[in-house]
Amino acid sequence: MMKIYYSNPSNYLCNLVKVVAAFSGGEYELVKIADGDLENYKTTKNPTGLFPYLEVDGQGISESNAIIRYIARLNPDSGLYGKSLFQSAKIDEILDFFTCSFFKVTPAIYGLLGYRKITQTDYKEAVDKLKDALRYLETLLGDKEHFVGDSVTLADIRVAAGLVFPMRLLMDPGFLKAIPNIHNHFVRMTSSDKFLAVFGHSKVSKRPLKGNFAKEEKKKKEEEKKVAPPPKKEEKDVDPLDLLPPTSLNLNDFKFWFINHENREAAFDEFVESKLDRAGWSFWDLRYIKYKGEGEKLYKTNNLLNGFIQRAEHFNKHSYGVHMIYGEEPNLDIKGVWMWRGLEIPQAMIDHPQFEYYNTKKLDIDNPEDRAYIKDMWCAKDGPMKDGTIIQNWKYQK
Repeated sequence: MMKIYYSNPSNYLCNLVKVVAAFSGGEYELVKIADGDLENYKTTKNPTGLFPYLEVDGQGISESNAIIRYIARLNPDSGLYGKSLFQSAKIDEILDFFTCSFFKVTPAIYGLLGYRKITQTDYKEAVDKLKDALRYLETLLGDKEHFVGDSVTLADIRVAAGLVFPMRLLMDPGFLKAIPNIHNHFVRMTSSDKFLAVFGHSKVSKRPLKGNFAKEEKKKKEEEKKVAPPPKKEEKDVDPLDLLPPTSLNLNDFKFWFINHENREAAFDEFVESKLDRAGWSFWDLRYIKYKGEGEKLYKTNNLLNGFIQRAEHFNKHSYGVHMIYGEEPNLDIKGVWMWRGLEIPQAMIDHPQFEYYNTKKLDIDNPEDRAYIKDMWCAKDGPMKDGTIIQNWKYQK
């Protein structure tokens, strides 16, 4: 029988191994090492003195990823390591990615828990790296129930266990809307009996925990006394969209002509057939990711709509779109169809403070269904759309 050695019951790596062992269905014994037994543990078991540690027939394994891989291989029928070589490789991909990414966020967690001093700058940098990693995992997971295959694998357990502390300490409701699939996956995994038996109830924070940050290091006096070099002439930031090949579409002329046209549907057809520069512009569908409690009142939803449009004013010279509220209280939603310069999502839009709370999909103007949808959105009027969707409010981004 394998033995799992651990010390601190809140050590998430030890708990990760316990959960994997439970999911594997194999027999195991938990051995807790008290503080007074650490020296003997280092001498007789693991010279590093670290946990977790797995002992099998007098031999040991000391790295958590190596341990959980070994446990999964012991019982192939559990499916924890996938059902094919390719699935095993995909599981390894996620294990390695998450391990490296999570290592970068540990300073923020240790700082909040008081285990080390951390500045606010270092804290923000660590949280930003975590969010980047979660956006990537959100893309990998998509709308699937599991990361790999159709049952629980090491990838699911590794990600869920690793997010117990970040979800409890670092997450904010706004960002959770940008990773709805990861959020649901976390709740689903940590609600299982095997997780609950080890981690207890895993809460998702309503707001990030406030930290007691260390003061930023002041510049040395010698550096302060240095004579500053003469100021350089300020170089204006170059907008990457201005560096694209010239376009035949004059956006300002188009906006004035289209918005004021007496027959906007005819104008749309004329625009697509004879005025649109397909090589220089692209169309995108934007769908707001609602958080619990949003979309219940029209006036509050109007604030979200207006805020998004106002914060996109810096992007006016490179875009045109229609943004709307549809549905009925208490189930209102926000969506928009935009045309902007270039064929991918530009940095100016990515930098929009609310953009991460939207799901985006590129539309093909030459696809009949996409073209009809764009036309219906751009030619919106008071009342229902052609598909029966009830429009509550709509605005041009011009």
